[in-house]
Amino acid sequence: MWKVVTEGNFVPQTTDAVTTVMTIKPEASWTGDEKKRVLLNSKAQLFLQCALTIEESERIFECNTAKNIWDTLKIHHEGTSHVK
Repeated sequence: MWKVVTEGNFVPQTTDAVTTVMTIKPEASWTGDEKKRVLLNSKAQLFLQCALTIEESERIFECNTAKNIWDTLKIHHEGTSHVK
């Protein structure tokens, strides 16, 4: 689950054999493992949100992925690299 927080969502993709272009797989063709990995983002978001105070929850209100939430909290609590 930590990988979802630090690297971002897992999106099932397929490679076109002819052009070798990566495309997003339709949800109907996801395997059981892929479905579980996609749900990790929702679980990570829930865990992060449950651990926050009301004030911190307001900061991350518009974040739509666990990575966005984590990055927002990191900047708020540690400062930016310019400040460091």
